This record gives sequence, C-alpha cells and structure tokens, in this order.
Amino acid sequence: MKTSNQPFIGTIVHFLFSIGILFVFAACNNGPKKDTTTKTETEEIAKVDNVYWNVKAIHPEGQSLDVKAFEAAGKSYDIKAIQNSDQDSFLDVKCIVDGQPLPVKMLESANQFVPV
Repeated sequence: MKTSNQPFIGTIVHFLFSIGILFVFAACNNGPKKDTTTKTETEEIAKVDNVYWNVKAIHPEGQSLDVKAFEAAGKSYDIKAIQNSDQDSFLDVKCIVDGQPLPVKMLESANQFVPV
C-alpha cells in the first residue's frame, strides 16, 4: 500500500508561509532610520600642552632615588620627562633650570658627579 506525502508537504508549505510573513513584518517596522537618529555629541577634552613626569632611579635594594643634574658649582636641578602629546611611549628627558627645559647630556668626568 502506498502512503501519501501530501500532509508532510502541506506542513512545510505552512511553515515557509509563516516564516515569510514574519520577514515581511520585521522589514516593515516604523522605527527611525539611521539618517534621522540623533547622534550623541562628545564633549571637548581640554588639551594640556605638557605633562611633567618625575624621573626616578631604582636602587638594587629597592629604594627609589631622585635623578638630579649637577652643575660645576654643585647646584642641583630637577630632571623631568616631558610628555607633549597623548602618547606616553616616547618622552623628552630635560633638565629644568629656572623654568626652562634644557637638554640633558652626560659627559665623562673624573668628578664624583657627571656634569651636564
């Protein structure tokens, strides 16, 4: 005896029809379009010209030591790393003398301190 495949085919047709109706309803939504939506405005971030970082040395015993520059007369000056942009990988290391940044040069010397 032969069995009919008609109920199975009818079920598949109804299923596909239902899926098609769902796609039509999903495509016909009344939501706002991407062009008409309001965009959030970002706040302006104040730019800082230079950021000064302290330069420290680590002693083998774990102590943090200040790095200073000394002139021939023995006066000491601060050494700072200057960050002049948003990146923090490359910093300018300068000696600050009377508020002016000066380049740091190490010279070989027989003195206890190396002059700059």
